[in-house]
Amino acid sequence: MTQLFIIGNPRSGTSLLRLMLTCHKNIIIPPESHFFLWLEQTYCNWNEKEGLDQFLIDLFASTKFETWKVPYQELKEYLMKMNCKTYSDLIQSIYLFYGLQHNKKNIKVWGDKNKLWKEKLNTIPNYFPKGKYIHIVRDGRDVASSFLRLHRRKIQSLYAPKLPHEITEISKRWNDNIIAIETFLGRISNENKLIIKFEDLVLNPKSELLRISEFLNIPYDSEMLNYRAINNIEEYEPKAFMPWKDKLNELPDKNIIGRYTDDLTKRQIKIFEEFNKKLLKKYGYQ
Repeated sequence: MTQLFIIGNPRSGTSLLRLMLTCHKNIIIPPESHFFLWLEQTYCNWNEKEGLDQFLIDLFASTKFETWKVPYQELKEYLMKMNCKTYSDLIQSIYLFYGLQHNKKNIKVWGDKNKLWKEKLNTIPNYFPKGKYIHIVRDGRDVASSFLRLHRRKIQSLYAPKLPHEITEISKRWNDNIIAIETFLGRISNENKLIIKFEDLVLNPKSELLRISEFLNIPYDSEMLNYRAINNIEEYEPKAFMPWKDKLNELPDKNIIGRYTDDLTKRQIKIFEEFNKKLLKKYGYQ
């Protein structure tokens, strides 16, 4: 069983990539939730069924876990049957149970997409030492454009992301996040990490998904390109998240590449480029 962790800046295509991949017949990547990180400190020394009832109480109280629409009693019975001996077993079993709820019968890869991973990346290898990582990168100026567009929409939702809307803070956030991810991935063997660009995923989705399938050692599945129709049936992306992820209902739009030239002022572009000159050049954006 392969564990996959999708990491990247917010508004960089992590949700699009997750949705595409989870439409593969052998992959399950549930909606974003934070229980693995939040509960790890309390339950890291998990010992089989001891404390299962309290764990489930804490699990179901975790923000966003309710969007998985997992039945409590069925999950409890499944975990008891699985006889999870470690915290790793416990977490993996919950992800696999979500897959079973969506009729995934032959899961070879389960994964997680979580913008909080970069704040606690070093935790993951403690539990999944052979885990694989995909870092998706997007032009930071377009990320800034997306942040500002989202801020202007003033979405009222418990789940809505809280993102900076000042160009200096956005510039620093993009920089800090990429450096943190690069530092972490420096510890990971080359065969267990892959960097892709959002722009390539939008312009050549099949080519990038073929590359990812090879990275995961599984056959390519064309259903990954059918993610919109599948999501309408399975609701892999919760409706509660769609107010700011509405682009997932559309085909990838190449016109959003370079949109910052219309959205940002010359001053904003200059601030971002001066702060992130090295990283923009490194990833081919200058």
